[in-house]
Amino acid sequence: MSETHSPQLKLGTIGWEQGFEADHFYPDDLPEDWRLTYLSNELDRVAIPVLALQGVDEETVEEWEEDTHEQFRFYLWATSSDTPSQVAEALEKLSPLGEKLCAVLSEQPLTLNFSTVLLQPQTLKETMGEIQLLSVGGEVAIVEAQQELSPMVMRELLERLKGQQVDTLLFVPEAGLIANLANAETISALLG
Repeated sequence: MSETHSPQLKLGTIGWEQGFEADHFYPDDLPEDWRLTYLSNELDRVAIPVLALQGVDEETVEEWEEDTHEQFRFYLWATSSDTPSQVAEALEKLSPLGEKLCAVLSEQPLTLNFSTVLLQPQTLKETMGEIQLLSVGGEVAIVEAQQELSPMVMRELLERLKGQQVDTLLFVPEAGLIANLANAETISALLG
């Protein structure tokens, strides 16, 4: 799913540590500190929750930059429970990522000296009931689905996002993640 065989939509996840076990995303024998590299070989984007940066030092962030392919991009994901000072501190920690850090994705307006995308929850039609949450802001969407989405629902979702000029789709890692990523890539390529 890397950009060398780029789908129309850039695909990624929220983080690379929690929630992946529900779908056995990583090989059983993969060391935990290789997970980001593995994810980078499969996808093009990741959003790091602000709280996931507690205890992370500059050296670790420099390793993240080195462990990901050239076109891989990061977002900082700020939820409504994150304070502006926590977001600013997290953003400072991520400074070694340089140009690989795209933007801050936020559920609340923030005043930062950095590109910020305000996420808005979307109302879903009854046919998209398999999706628990969809938030869209600018060219980015985050979807939470606790199961594999049917191909029809995935197609409807991608058509909707395409109409909103969304070019990056991030999944909350849960059961069905592998199938959802594969279906999103295939359907996105078919939709053009």
